[in-house]
Parts: sequence; structure tokens; C-alpha cells
Amino acid sequence: SYALWDGNAGITHKLDDRNTLALNFYMGRDDLGIGVDDMEEYDMDVVTEWGNILTSLNWKSILSDSIESYVILYHSNSMSRMGMVMDETIENEYISMDAANITSINDFGLKADFDWIPDAVHHMRFGGSYQFHTYDPERYDRMTGFVEDTGFSYDMSEGSRYTGHE
Repeated sequence: SYALWDGNAGITHKLDDRNTLALNFYMGRDDLGIGVDDMEEYDMDVVTEWGNILTSLNWKSILSDSIESYVILYHSNSMSRMGMVMDETIENEYISMDAANITSINDFGLKADFDWIPDAVHHMRFGGSYQFHTYDPERYDRMTGFVEDTGFSYDMSEGSRYTGHE
């Protein structure tokens, strides 16, 4: 079986003639399941799920007649789950197993862009950004409810700045 869905929402508010604020949200999810069924001995399903959640707050501001700014604060979460569910009968004994590997990536960021047009001949662009990433894989055994941390979690920060002239 295969299923997918996406949802979007957004709201924009004009604070005044020089400032606009927008809040945006996106969520998507995909599921893929492949099953093998041998009614006498075993029943096995391989399940793969993945999805994203994105949220941003955007602020556009006219700081003066020659300078505009655009600031974005955002969060992103990506998740994937690959698992297997198996029910088996061996010598009249019923065995059930349900295990999955779950991985998530979280990003938090801030970005600011500025346009400065001092006259009809010059157009300066400058700005910067900062992002914090967390990558967290783990193993989850649903039968026992035990979550095993792989001992591996990777955090990373990055920043950038730029200037340009047109």
C-alpha cells in the first residue's frame, strides 16, 4: 500500500505601510507498506514512512526610502522510519516481532537579507544566516517499548554572510 498527503497553511498580516509579517506551515507524510503473507507459517510487512514539517516566520520591512530588509526565522523537521512487522508460527508456537529504525533531522535557522539602493546607479545587497542542525538516528523495538539510543547524535552550526553590488 502507498499513501501520501501534504498540508499547507499561511497567514500574512500587514502591520503598517512599511512592515509585513507572515507565518507559514507545511506538513507532508508518505507511507509505503509491502506485505508477504503465507497463511500457514508467517505474515511479514515492511513499512517505510517519511515526512517533513516546516514552519517559518517572515518579516519584510522598509527601513527607509533606500533600505529594505527581509528576515526569516524557521524550523524544519524531517523524519524517516523503516521497519518490519513479522508474525510467525514455529512448531505451534506464535512469535511476533515489530522493530524499526527511526531517523530525524531538525534544523533551526535565522536569515536576514538587506537591499540598499542609495541612488539609481547603485544597488547593494548584504545579509547573513545562521543554522543549527541536529541529526539523530535511533533504533526502536515496538514489541518491548524499548528505545535504544545508538549513541550517535550529530549537532552542527553554520553561519554565513554576504555582500554584493549590482
